[in-house]
Amino acid sequence: MDALVRPLEKYQRRLKSLEHLIEGGVGISKRGEPLPEKELDKTKAFVILAYAETEDFIEGCSLYLIATIEELSVRIKGELKKGKPVSNKQFAGTLKGCFGKLVPSQDRRRKDLLDVCAMKPVVDINAANQAFAFARACLAAKRNEVGKNNGLNKADLSKLFDKLGFDTEENFVNLRNDLDLLTTKRSGFAHTGAGYLVSAAQLLPDPIAERNFVQQLSRGIEEFVTAFSVLPVLE
Repeated sequence: MDALVRPLEKYQRRLKSLEHLIEGGVGISKRGEPLPEKELDKTKAFVILAYAETEDFIEGCSLYLIATIEELSVRIKGELKKGKPVSNKQFAGTLKGCFGKLVPSQDRRRKDLLDVCAMKPVVDINAANQAFAFARACLAAKRNEVGKNNGLNKADLSKLFDKLGFDTEENFVNLRNDLDLLTTKRSGFAHTGAGYLVSAAQLLPDPIAERNFVQQLSRGIEEFVTAFSVLPVLE
């Protein structure tokens, strides 16, 4: 969505600016020379910081989605009239996908929410209002959960988006795999110090490979943000 264009551009600029860390290492790697310890550390720092930037941006996208759903919920709630269905089919359809995932299935208010979002006539105004108030509480709890998130693997991405009705498991397979790999790299690089024992050669980062990987990740994030355009545009 348009509101995410500038944050995306800022995120991509930040990733690009981090490449100054590995400029020396890229030149050495191209010449086929072993990287000195200092350049290896810089390359690890590049990956760790790229992870931090990506985690912050992805969590921001989730918070933006929550805010959008909250606004849609307010709009639809304002349309409630006894004996009549709500009129905005597009907003209602988006909320139905969200509430179907977010609101506990055993809660009786879930049915009231889904009925309204399925364009069924409102039978009980009070019950519908209570259901939407409960939905707002669920969204607030989800916002708190996002604030406590600490990770970027596949399970984290599902937690940040799938429970809000924005499926990542089927539509973003490559991105999910890249985020899993980034998480593995970050963990490996953050928990290995200087020295680089021969037995730990698999942990040696290559600046060219890591730069290319982060650029690939950036393109995947851009495609992910573009997919937000399926959501109704708030005017």
